[in-house]
Amino acid sequence: MAVYSSTYRNVVESLRQVCNDHPAIKTFRCGPASMIEIPTEDQQVSAKYPYVMLIPQPATISQGSTTYDFDLVVMDLAKDKLDLEERTHSNTMEILRDILAKYKMTTWKEFRFNITLPAVATPFFEGYKNSTCGWTVQLQIEALAPLDHCNNPVS
Repeated sequence: MAVYSSTYRNVVESLRQVCNDHPAIKTFRCGPASMIEIPTEDQQVSAKYPYVMLIPQPATISQGSTTYDFDLVVMDLAKDKLDLEERTHSNTMEILRDILAKYKMTTWKEFRFNITLPAVATPFFEGYKNSTCGWTVQLQIEALAPLDHCNNPVS
């Protein structure tokens, strides 16, 4: 009997779907940190805020699964100092908690992935031309992916 094998793309698409289904998140992207779009007075961007960026890191392959490491950045634009230091950090933390809960409060049958907790979230704030702040969390997502010639796309 073959076991369903999850791919990197399945992991990213799963997170994309969770973020697209969240009522507060306006943009989800996956790629290097250099792709993060922050609007300035001189330049508009296509990203809408609140904005979630998934930044791939190394993956660990084991006998029955692959664990993908990511930096997940949840950010929003702050309007003033109080907003920057309190409200926006609070709101983006709740968005982050919602994303994690979606994975932890389901079963392997519902979701083929598991997020390792605890996860360390680091606050950030950029107060240059625009005040952007939020959290970066280091995620480990385990995907069921047993080593099996029949399920791997190798010819």
